[in-house]
Amino acid sequence: MSHRSDVGYWIRVEDTDSGHGGHLFLYLPAEESALVAKTVIGGIRSFRPAPDIRKKVRITDQQVTDLGRFRRDHPLPDRQRVYELPVAAFWERSAGAFKEALFRSGVENVVIQNGDFFPSGRLNAVATGSDFFGRQAECRNIVNNMQKAQNILLCGPRRYGKTSLMRRVHALAEAGGFTAVMADLEAIQTPAEFVARMAVAVRHPGLSAMEAEDRKEELSETLTQTWQREGEALFRSLADGDNPRVFILDEYPFMLDSFLGLTREQDRRQIGETERRAVSAFVRWFRQQRQACAETCRFLLTGSIHPRAYLRDNRLDADGFEDCRQVTLKPFDAAQTRLYIESLLLGREIVPDPDVIDGLVRLLVPGIPYFIQIAMDHVVSHCQQTGSISPAQIEAIYHEKIIGPDGRRSFDGFERHFKRYLERKAGARAILDALATAGADGIPKPRLKAQYRAAGGRASDLDTVLQFLEYDFYVEKIPSTPRYRFASPILRDYWRRNQRQG
Repeated sequence: MSHRSDVGYWIRVEDTDSGHGGHLFLYLPAEESALVAKTVIGGIRSFRPAPDIRKKVRITDQQVTDLGRFRRDHPLPDRQRVYELPVAAFWERSAGAFKEALFRSGVENVVIQNGDFFPSGRLNAVATGSDFFGRQAECRNIVNNMQKAQNILLCGPRRYGKTSLMRRVHALAEAGGFTAVMADLEAIQTPAEFVARMAVAVRHPGLSAMEAEDRKEELSETLTQTWQREGEALFRSLADGDNPRVFILDEYPFMLDSFLGLTREQDRRQIGETERRAVSAFVRWFRQQRQACAETCRFLLTGSIHPRAYLRDNRLDADGFEDCRQVTLKPFDAAQTRLYIESLLLGREIVPDPDVIDGLVRLLVPGIPYFIQIAMDHVVSHCQQTGSISPAQIEAIYHEKIIGPDGRRSFDGFERHFKRYLERKAGARAILDALATAGADGIPKPRLKAQYRAAGGRASDLDTVLQFLEYDFYVEKIPSTPRYRFASPILRDYWRRNQRQG
């Protein structure tokens, strides 16, 4: 830990369009080498922002010899935070270089995200501002495709940040000239309610959430027999309009579950053919409506269940997403995970030694935002209580707090996903039990098939179950091999310690 000093450099990052700013005070401890300060401050002065923000960002530095006096003479607007960190926070010791990627991330947080320089990492909250981390490329990809008249099927396991990404796409679409509608479909029970929800969103965009729900309920009662005709009229009106729109629709598969008459605890073998045909017809109908207004409307569809596997599993229209380009969210790689960990810690003004960061990266790659935030909550709490942290303490926190009994409340929710498996539950558990002891090399598919059948599963279900496990328990097929493994070491270790049978 560096000794605090009131001598250093005041760094200001300003969005010149809005006046929003981000601030760093990089202090110079007496023991710090002149080379570190020269490299870091020189790196900031020579930093070149990305082209899309270069014209609207101003970065300045000012040498400070008395921080207290400087802050009295230069009061900040409300809600603009200053991070007080040693200059070595931006020094890459192993390479003897300026941490440009870390600084760039902070600049983009201020200018693009309109947030603070560092994220705060609020657990279980939708990520906005600086807390929206590491998904900018996916957002640009989605918006670029929408501008080319392409609908999107957004795929990715739970806790990967799909909801936060959808919120960001909503904002970008609005900024790009679209009228954007974001709707959670999980509570929609009937096609009439769906059409009513779309109609209210289009015709009454200024309503509060409660007012919109009341209006949807009133309208849906009048559409019980006419939803199809009224829905077609609605989408035709959108096709004839001049106002380009984006519909961002979450939990589409759960809505179809309701149409099938299922709760999440019911056996899917109980679905009647009449209900199945009716829902399959709806899936085709909605695809046709998307195509009918393709000139003026874009759709982003997603859900907490693997969408394509869901259609196959329930024998619904297999072409239900043929008009959509699939975008798959992936976990953070080692570099992104390191950057996120370091940003979260510096956001709390914690500057651990590099070997602590190395240890965290080893434990948390591939980087799943939710798991990183869980780990950082424990690490930050330890640092605040003790003032320091070591690699050995990181290991202890991992085993005692994160995957141990104290951490079960963070992970036991994953086991509840078996409510959708029912007759497949024993076989799915057998697969997870086997993979939990397999390590990084995984298990070949034929062995998993044998495990699944031995637990009473039908061999014909295996591919579907594996796809659902990708979403629910982060199972993955190892690239270029026939083998499977836990994609998340944390969830593997948790399962092996807390859930594995026998």
